[in-house]
Amino acid sequence: MTLHARPLTAAVFLSALGSGICAEARAGDLVDHNGFEACWSHAISEQNFLDLEKSAIDNVTSCIPQQDLGVGITACTTAACPGAATGCPVKTHAGAFNGAFAAGSGNHFTSTGSADDITIDVHYAGGSCAITITNIGLDYALDYSFQTDGNNGLWSGSLDQSTLGVHPGYILDGGTDFVCTSVVTLYGPTLISQIESDGAAGIATLEQPVTVGETICPAPAG
Repeated sequence: MTLHARPLTAAVFLSALGSGICAEARAGDLVDHNGFEACWSHAISEQNFLDLEKSAIDNVTSCIPQQDLGVGITACTTAACPGAATGCPVKTHAGAFNGAFAAGSGNHFTSTGSADDITIDVHYAGGSCAITITNIGLDYALDYSFQTDGNNGLWSGSLDQSTLGVHPGYILDGGTDFVCTSVVTLYGPTLISQIESDGAAGIATLEQPVTVGETICPAPAG
């Protein structure tokens, strides 16, 4: 049996929560004001913003969609995801985010975390098998642009980049089935690369509606 070199598209951290970048602040953030106070009425603290970054991806279950690997091999074909969606579920975890706040671009925030073990069901003519991915450590990085808010705070104007890195030490296991062991042997590194690239896009989808458009006040001195 010849396996095509077509990677298992592993959009591990996509959640089907709908995309769309919240590029505008809530009207109240930049219009309403608490009298002569230093911050707009809807402003949040730096720690609140860091907590929002974490909550967007911590303990969140998302889905690897159904995949066609070629030559009659498919994967993630069961209704195992939230809402009985077809795919392979994966739950991500994140620690506290850290980073500096300043007007302009390049505001870099980072966290470390993990994903629960992933089971990928594989089906082919005459049989089925499973690939497991375990010991998954993750690095998250988010880059924002902030603008002064016309008062004493900063407005989160855009999420410019999200990055996901999988720690070395992950374990891919195809069991004893020839098809699954062949997929692991031939395409394992490609699968991890797909997890990183597709996962980064998925993280952006989760983070944008939660963090972009927030006003952080007071802004740090200097």
